[in-house]
Amino acid sequence: MSYYLRDSVTVQKEQGEEVDYFIEALFDVDDESYALIRNDDETL
Repeated sequence: MSYYLRDSVTVQKEQGEEVDYFIEALFDVDDESYALIRNDDETL
């Protein structure tokens, strides 16, 4: 699957594995900021 997004993040999981995600959306809720991130295998 191809993504044409400009922003990405790298997340280090608890086991030490680094996984790249693309930012799909940013949200502000009750003065807190959240990001919807995604790669080929999962959406967080």
